[in-house]
Amino acid sequence: MRRSALLILGLGFMACAAQESGIRTPDEYVAEQERLADEQAKAKAARGDDRMDADEETDTEENAKWDQSHAELELKRATRSAQTCPEALPVEEQAKVERGVAKVTLIFANAGHAKTATIDPPYAETPVGKCVLRALSAVIVPAFVGDEHTVSWEVDLRKQEPEAGAKGKKGQ
Repeated sequence: MRRSALLILGLGFMACAAQESGIRTPDEYVAEQERLADEQAKAKAARGDDRMDADEETDTEENAKWDQSHAELELKRATRSAQTCPEALPVEEQAKVERGVAKVTLIFANAGHAKTATIDPPYAETPVGKCVLRALSAVIVPAFVGDEHTVSWEVDLRKQEPEAGAKGKKGQ
């Protein structure tokens, strides 16, 4: 009898300790989560925020879109390289190059790499045109979701004046 009284007393003590220590049953946990969700929905309604959660765009989804400013930055860098293509030819070939503006069309795949690159005449199928396409098709933009993205870009192939400070010092 004494043993059973101690056993009952011990079980009662353990039950009280579990309640005081914050241990919850699965049903209590689910009930608390439902209560918190209801409070959150009421607070959202009180703010007048009636947009559906599914329509809201997360930061991750926003970052996954086509980044036009980054693409332009990378294309400008590649353009500086492409503008040197006429000077990369042998001297006798440089005189034959038509100096003008080359129009390039790039199609970017979702991974961020140029899938295709084409150049309009008179540069199509010329050494200068191939050089320009190599420079621009090497552009990599951040990966994005959605359809492939087409970019039309122009490269000025007219002779560039050297920038101030780019001239070598004479007389040394």
